[in-house]
Amino acid sequence: MIVNGIQLRGEGWRWLKSDRLCDECGQRMIEDHWPPNYGGGSSDGFESKYSYMVKFVCTNCKLHYSGGIYEERRDFKLIKREEKINAPVPLVEMNGVWLTPHDVKREKYKEEHGEYPVEVYA
Repeated sequence: MIVNGIQLRGEGWRWLKSDRLCDECGQRMIEDHWPPNYGGGSSDGFESKYSYMVKFVCTNCKLHYSGGIYEERRDFKLIKREEKINAPVPLVEMNGVWLTPHDVKREKYKEEHGEYPVEVYA
């Protein structure tokens, strides 16, 4: 899929628009949904607490960001939000396609085993 002029691995469902801006250049990034951004939490009807994973790509800087977000809500109002975003990792170019860290792991596995690893996400 071509996004902002660069070829990325994956179909349209993997890459979604985002409001997050790149720390390096300030450009709007795209959200990476593969593997799935899992999350979980709890609620008692009055208060809810949950956390989830996030991954973003800056197509301008060719950087991949990942991390987690934790939120608490009371009466549907946000009362606490914590983000822990890891240092960016450069995308890797392979045969004209830019790969995320997850894509790179899959390519290394294919080199060693002759096939891609089986991935099952529920």
